[in-house]
Amino acid sequence: MHVGIFRISGWCLALAATLLVAGCWDDSRFDHTPAAEQGSIIVDNRSSRDLDVFIAGEPVQRVSARRWRAFDREPGVYRVVLDERRGDRNFRGDIDVLRGRLTVLEVTTDPGHRNRFSVFTYFD
Repeated sequence: MHVGIFRISGWCLALAATLLVAGCWDDSRFDHTPAAEQGSIIVDNRSSRDLDVFIAGEPVQRVSARRWRAFDREPGVYRVVLDERRGDRNFRGDIDVLRGRLTVLEVTTDPGHRNRFSVFTYFD
């Protein structure tokens, strides 16, 4: 009977350690530090298509499917456009860039709207 209790306790500890590590994973996902006196826009493309990225009306580098890319900028408000390469989906919106912080745009496809991306924005 004691062996069963120890076995269950061991599994519980292993599960707790796994959840702790998994819960902390997103905090260090982006290994990017903005340039001095700047912030960064992170486009985290979780979709299956490449994105053409425009910041303040200017084209910047493409972000491949299931990849992320950082764009350092002066603090301020920027208009960002994400356009699906060889597709119809797109996103456009104003985002804030904060000094020393990452502004993350987590991009997924919006199953409810054929021509849209779902973009969740947060600061890291």
